[in-house]
Amino acid sequence: MSKMTCYEAVLVLGNVGPSLTVIRSLGRTGYHVVVGWEETTRLVDRSRHADEFWAYPSPDHGERTFVRALSEFLERRPDVAIVFPVGEKTLSCLARHARELPVGPRVAMPEARALLTCLDKSAACEMALKLGIPVPRYRRAHNLEEVHIAAEEIGYPCVVKPLNSFRPFFGRKAILCRSASALREQVSAWPAGNDCLIVQEYMRGYRHNCHFAAMDGMMLAYFEHRSLRTVADGMGEEVFGQSVEPSASLRHHTATLAAQLNYSGVGCAQFVADDDNDVCGFMEINPRLDGCCALPYHCGYDFPRLAVECATWLTAPVLDVPATYAAGQSIHWGSGDIQALGAALRRREVGLGGAVQWAGNIARDALRSDVDVTWSWRDPIPMLAGSAGAFSKAAKLVLSSWLGVR
Repeated sequence: MSKMTCYEAVLVLGNVGPSLTVIRSLGRTGYHVVVGWEETTRLVDRSRHADEFWAYPSPDHGERTFVRALSEFLERRPDVAIVFPVGEKTLSCLARHARELPVGPRVAMPEARALLTCLDKSAACEMALKLGIPVPRYRRAHNLEEVHIAAEEIGYPCVVKPLNSFRPFFGRKAILCRSASALREQVSAWPAGNDCLIVQEYMRGYRHNCHFAAMDGMMLAYFEHRSLRTVADGMGEEVFGQSVEPSASLRHHTATLAAQLNYSGVGCAQFVADDDNDVCGFMEINPRLDGCCALPYHCGYDFPRLAVECATWLTAPVLDVPATYAAGQSIHWGSGDIQALGAALRRREVGLGGAVQWAGNIARDALRSDVDVTWSWRDPIPMLAGSAGAFSKAAKLVLSSWLGVR
């Protein structure tokens, strides 16, 4: 497939699931796609829509070093008109060091104040409460004693999670604690790298991911999907979801948040809602593409392209978006599912029976999904290279578990 009219060069930073959707979207549109990856990881560079590559030092090893390397690269490459950071660590770093970057290239991300507010889950919840949006009860805790006190005040079951999702937290996004003894067992030590944790009321229901694009606080596009299966007791990454009809209440809440933040760019607000969406609770608002942005892309909502259009508002009209989308379209994250199974086996969180059931869920969801988070028949090499190793490791762990049982 040949490219359309050639646009400027765009530098995509990050080697996470949504990166492949960004690369495919912009490559098919006609941009010259420069793919950046952290020096220790490689995956996205194998996409057929990537035109060239640039290895950069991870912000984890020093933000100043990363910003300096990026600045030097942009000074050498005046043809790069847009920088597209995908992961939260990179977004957070660039928000704090935006003034150190060369003048010229536009960065496809929200304004720094809005972005940093969104990344602080406690600040985002406080903002939502002031706007009259329902929020599950929560407390901040600065040590283990405060975690237990907060849990007793809120009641069980409760959820313990970091202040932002890129802090190290036992290899998970959050932990569901059903009792005081479970809390003592699962959060037995303070997670390094965290100044504060959030203890929040547990709400039953489905997680709804409300993808949106906005400019100067006005919402331009909205797409909603429901998370149907996640890893780690419902607290982990989504591995299977489905598009749903827009909920009037969740759409209104998302538009209200965007307006309050004077938001420009793409993002994803998350809520927990019951079957009828009559009872909902705000969870967080992510100032980035959702991990399952391949689903709206499949349905005609090109959020990567919208992010670029919002970043270049002064020089280009905002892309038209469809008035509606198809509900009932499903997405599966096959490689993430396999890797999560392997991790659970390594930690001995599942036995042979659980592993077999999990593997069955992987096969079932792979067969019934309409699109995968990272896999594409038209661009298969990245995942063929990446999934082979993950599948082999998971298979060995299942086999060793079986032999152990015998």
